[in-house]
This record gives sequence, structure tokens and C-alpha cells, in this order.
Amino acid sequence: MPNSFAEKTQRWVTLCANAEPLLGQVPAAQELHGEIKAATVEIVSMADRIQELEGQAHTLTIQRRNLVEKTGENAIRLKSHLQAFLGRRNPELLKLGIRPLERRKRALSAKAKAKALAEAMAQLEAQASEAQSVSAEA
Repeated sequence: MPNSFAEKTQRWVTLCANAEPLLGQVPAAQELHGEIKAATVEIVSMADRIQELEGQAHTLTIQRRNLVEKTGENAIRLKSHLQAFLGRRNPELLKLGIRPLERRKRALSAKAKAKALAEAMAQLEAQASEAQSVSAEA
């Protein structure tokens, strides 16, 4: 059993071609023969048109993909120009659909924390020893 339109159409074209010599002997089949023959021509024409449109769709898809990529790059460049002009933290960027850069709160690294703690402890020890020497003098 044929599955595709091409297989079905080919079977109908073969049927019509092989039935033509017998049409003189079967006059009732002449009308059906003509309808089938005309329909197969139309089906083949539609199939060709569909294939042409699918090719155009493929071409348009490639063109769209390239245009989207180029437009994305240009949008990034425009965004950079606007940020440079207005400033990266300017709230006016929101009107343009650009999120302003927020100030980041930097966390101290473990080394920096240890160093700050050591300096604070040294300062406290210095203050404590100073306070002891002042109280000893008094």
C-alpha cells in the first residue's frame, strides 16, 4: 500500500496511461479517466509548488537567523554606546530597557579578614598597654 503522495500519484498516472487503450471499449470509464488524469496533473503541480515553498522557507530561515545574529551584535554595541554616554549606573538606562550597573559590595577575602583582625588586636593591645602605663604613672 503506497504511503506518500508521490507513490499514490504515480500509481494513478500508471493506471490512466495503461487504461487509455481500453477506454473505447468502456465508455462509462472515460469520465472517471479524465477526472483522474486532471487531478494527477494538479497534484503534481501542487507538490512542485510545495517543494518550492519549502525551499523558500529554508532560505528565509537562514536569512532570519543571520539577521537575528547581526541585530543582536548591533544591539549590544548600541547598549555599550548608551552606557558610555549616560554612565553605567545611570537610572535613565531603565527607560531604554538596560539595567543599570549596581555597586557591588565586595566581601573581604580570608587573608584580608585575618590581616584586619590581627591589626585590630594589635591596636587593642597597644591601647591596653598605654592605659596600663598611664594608670601606673598616676
